[in-house]
Amino acid sequence: MNNTNLPDRIPLFPLPNAILFPGLSLPLHIFEPRYREMAADARAGDGMIGMVLLNPADAVSTSGDPAIFPIGCAGTIDRFELLEDGRSNLILKGFRRFRIQTEDSSKPYRIAQVEWLPSPADDRSLTEIPGELIPKLEKLLRREGRNFEGSLADHLPEDAAVAINTLAFAMDLNMVEKMALLECSSALHRADRLLEFVEFRLAGPDQASPDEERIVH
Repeated sequence: MNNTNLPDRIPLFPLPNAILFPGLSLPLHIFEPRYREMAADARAGDGMIGMVLLNPADAVSTSGDPAIFPIGCAGTIDRFELLEDGRSNLILKGFRRFRIQTEDSSKPYRIAQVEWLPSPADDRSLTEIPGELIPKLEKLLRREGRNFEGSLADHLPEDAAVAINTLAFAMDLNMVEKMALLECSSALHRADRLLEFVEFRLAGPDQASPDEERIVH
């Protein structure tokens, strides 16, 4: 998506347990009628959908819909499979974070006027994951019995910013903690926050981390 052609309004897909990060792909199963309409409209347009996380701290938004966090990540439909009964499976490829300004109710699904958040130039020039994140995460994984060959970095995407986002997505954190990672203004900032989470885990008792296992297999 050309950044100069980003739309002011995008459809929103709110979920309680899924966060999209820039550069990553997210599989989605669409079954509710309003979201079937959303997917159809997106495919007929620019293919864009804004993923947002439901906010458990608030019951409803000002519009009466379930409350959501104000920052999300937009993705474009990379693959689409329409099933015989009208449901569909799709792969959404994340590309840019946004902040919700207002919502309207012109469609059965939620639509938002958004402010597109900057894509930091530092992210595009990153050549490696900074600091002690990889060594300390390797220490945590090995302490928890997660064995892997070579360096953890060997199992991550070559693009350093995407690798950091992969770690943010895959780590065994609750959704509010992952939301805090999405809210970080850059991949460098996100790496710092990830390191804080890892150091906190290292300071605590041993525990299984099934989501982290996905990083290395």
